[in-house]
Amino acid sequence: MYLYKIYPNPSYPADIARNIGIDPTNILGGLRGMGSRFDKSNSLIERGIVEKVELEDTTYYRLSERGKSLIESLNMAPSR
Repeated sequence: MYLYKIYPNPSYPADIARNIGIDPTNILGGLRGMGSRFDKSNSLIERGIVEKVELEDTTYYRLSERGKSLIESLNMAPSR
């Protein structure tokens, strides 16, 4: 829900981790897949829920329009 709260702004994995209290490695795994624990084909990026934004030498992630619509359609949207 953090990416929804800051939408349309992107964030980097360490910032996402800090704001939701999850280890950065798990954040990266969920975002893009990693090893056998996080299947890439089920990652948030591959599913179109989150998109990767590259600015200069830094990679950020933001909720996609599809991800935003999904959260809103499930009536899970927290107040901003």
